[in-house]
Amino acid sequence: METLKIQMPSISEIEKFDIGELSKNYNNPLNAFFLYRREFTKRAIASGMKIKMTEISKMASKSWKNEPRKVKNNYMKVSRKVDDLLHLQRKSRARL
Repeated sequence: METLKIQMPSISEIEKFDIGELSKNYNNPLNAFFLYRREFTKRAIASGMKIKMTEISKMASKSWKNEPRKVKNNYMKVSRKVDDLLHLQRKSRARL
């Protein structure tokens, strides 16, 4: 497994995630780790890593475990916002 360090977003960058974009292709809630892994994968690929997705997921998991509580809490906030938007979208479709 590569040991290249992936530069993850700062808390201020996490707070600016596009909730609408994150909810576009999903019908089910996205938990905080899923969002983190999604961002980790995007950045790993952008950095030129050429390894299997299963290995990237393992790296993301290890990185997540080492993140400070404050970072995890911000991903949880984003996760809740995405979930709220998905809930609103489901409700509006149900009314149609």
